[in-house]
Amino acid sequence: MSDNANSAKILHGLNPQQQQAVKNCQQPCLVLAGAGCGKTSVITRKILWLLHEEKIPSNRLAAVTFTNKAANEMQSRLKKHLSATERKNLTVCTFHSLGLSLLKQNYNEANLSANFSLIDPQDVQKLLKEIGDEQGVYDLAQIRQVSFIISRYKNQNISPEKAFQLEDKLDFAEPEIIELSNRIYSYYEQKLQAYNLIDFDDLLLKPLQLLQHSEIVKNDWGKRFQHILIDEYQDTNECQYQLLIQLVKPDPTNPLPDPQFTAVGDDNQSIYEWRGANPQNLNQLKVDFPNLEIIPLEQNYRSTNTILNASNALIENNQSIIAKKLWSTLGDGNAINLRHFPNNIEEANKITQAIAHHHLINKTSLNDYCVLYRSNYQAEPLEKNLKQLDLAYTVSGGISLFNRSEIKTVLAYLKLMANPQDNVSFLRIINTPKREIGDKTIQQLIQYAENTDLSLFEACNSNGLYGIFTEKICQRLNHFHSWINEKRNKILDDLKTGMDTLLEETHFFDWIIAQAKHKKTGQNQVERIKRLQQWLLNIQKYNEGYDLADIIHHLNLVERLEDQDNKDQASISLMTIHNAKGLEFPYVYLIGLEEGSIPHYNNLQNERGIAEERRLAYVAMTRAKKQLTLSHSANKQTHKGNVKLTPSRFLKEIPQQYFIDTNKQLTPEEKKQQREFYINRMKEMFVEKE
Repeated sequence: MSDNANSAKILHGLNPQQQQAVKNCQQPCLVLAGAGCGKTSVITRKILWLLHEEKIPSNRLAAVTFTNKAANEMQSRLKKHLSATERKNLTVCTFHSLGLSLLKQNYNEANLSANFSLIDPQDVQKLLKEIGDEQGVYDLAQIRQVSFIISRYKNQNISPEKAFQLEDKLDFAEPEIIELSNRIYSYYEQKLQAYNLIDFDDLLLKPLQLLQHSEIVKNDWGKRFQHILIDEYQDTNECQYQLLIQLVKPDPTNPLPDPQFTAVGDDNQSIYEWRGANPQNLNQLKVDFPNLEIIPLEQNYRSTNTILNASNALIENNQSIIAKKLWSTLGDGNAINLRHFPNNIEEANKITQAIAHHHLINKTSLNDYCVLYRSNYQAEPLEKNLKQLDLAYTVSGGISLFNRSEIKTVLAYLKLMANPQDNVSFLRIINTPKREIGDKTIQQLIQYAENTDLSLFEACNSNGLYGIFTEKICQRLNHFHSWINEKRNKILDDLKTGMDTLLEETHFFDWIIAQAKHKKTGQNQVERIKRLQQWLLNIQKYNEGYDLADIIHHLNLVERLEDQDNKDQASISLMTIHNAKGLEFPYVYLIGLEEGSIPHYNNLQNERGIAEERRLAYVAMTRAKKQLTLSHSANKQTHKGNVKLTPSRFLKEIPQQYFIDTNKQLTPEEKKQQREFYINRMKEMFVEKE
């Protein structure tokens, strides 16, 4: 194939603005991609262009995303166009995965041991509670706030020392909580260091610190990539922005061409400011890179023009970097349904009935429907109605598989085997299932380990135990130590056999079933553990050379964050707007459009908060492909009685011409069909099928 033919093939089907974004490779580039405007196509085509037209080696390219799902989607699109060598050498990963790779290669520079472990958010809370107890702070609500603030500190590249200096400049918590957080932050870092642990925020902070201060790391990673592509750039925090700066900083001593980057994002879809994202990073690019080319993408391939025009009108009330007006060739489509109800219970009732009726009349798939809301509690009345109608549904954002106690316990065994300094995992499993090692023994062991500068696991095999404990207790602790080492060796030899042996010798499944309140609950827990085993085997199978620590890191970093139950059947999606980011559905119902909900009462105090809530509503509206329904209620029923509600201010910002009031009576034929539908559903529920 000629060069011209190959170029044409890469650019085929792209509109002029998308083509411009793909071909711009010699200078920094910011692609402002509106909702549904084909940003993933632009990124994947640009990777092909950089490889095949610019002739950049695949090992010098990186595409960085925010979720593993996005990375997998990108790899899937590229797979058929790349050779095996290109696929292997090309870096397509999340920011956190990139940080983990850097730390694994430079753990000494980060003052870590090779077998460092990644601590999950629940165990972070435990560790902070342990520090709080030592400091005389027993309020769990305060500990949760401290956890949030420390995370914000790390995402803003603020060290414990710097935190004290910035004490009066922070505006996301009360002064006394800030002061408490500053005090605990240092102790928390000391505990992580002692236990050879890092938290998820360290996957960004520590690599940044190494790039800024370590010549070894700067000389390696600062010259590694010739072009970096960043997806969902509007969601970057301070650490992620500075990481990009370090990776693309020109180096006059490097004979290779200066690295370039392509950032793809949309300031109108920045909805994570509450967890540290800084949409102003888009503006900062223009300051730090004066030759930045900005390319807006406005042609939408998802929604009708009615949905887009209403969304444009709403978001125009925010200040944008470059004003964008989304448009589509899909036609005007239907007017937006606007529904008002006397209370939230009636809202849930009527919305679910409307979905049932539409599904019946149009013979659509249940997968086509999504109900969006601001807060998780709004799902409960929807679920009750859908159960009564016997309509399958899926609630996103429920309890993750990796937040379940039985899974965390099994993983704690593996984490301790991978990192003997991991005191958090040790404490989780030392007496689970029971080993006749009581709380008093554990407290004395903790004190002994601190006095001798040993980890709790190492202390179990120390000769000094015999001067503290009875011979029987010493034997139990020694046995636990040798048993863990024995199981580690078995797992390293054969993961499946080793895992099976671990579960058999602890009688773990029997213990799970005996502990469960109901037989079915125990059986579900056993099935989840078996599912975990299969995931571990799959990770090892598809990642050649992974040791036990690598497998645990992969599982924690990738699968845990995005665990979702498989959809074995078509179902209606119920989810918060935040969970809907990046998704699309033919029929979207956005409920609870009242002051205090959308916009949320936490963000009513200033225009910055209102602007983020407006972006959230915009994201919700632009998930819809064919039909959008907005609804609000006059009252909310609570256990304390009715609370009067006011319609969201955002409804007034959308021109009425795009709405149709659907609080109308059904036709006789529609009523008949609806009645037959409910009768058939009731028969299915109560009549035994042959």
